[in-house]
Amino acid sequence: MQILRIHTAQMQENGMLASDFDINELAASTKNFTGAEIERLVRAATNNAMYPFIKVLSEWKQFIRVVHC
Repeated sequence: MQILRIHTAQMQENGMLASDFDINELAASTKNFTGAEIERLVRAATNNAMYPFIKVLSEWKQFIRVVHC
């Protein structure tokens, strides 16, 4: 549980976790995970959540390049 708190602390502070996020439920689901596996899980979840925004930003930057050329 402590490792999950460490890896999700910044998201918690910035209000980036869903309102229905339950750290106890996640801890139970990751009972035998190592610290590195938990870190990868949190990073993968973050990347998955951010992908649509990154894709739109990338497409927008390409559009701006075409317009300016």
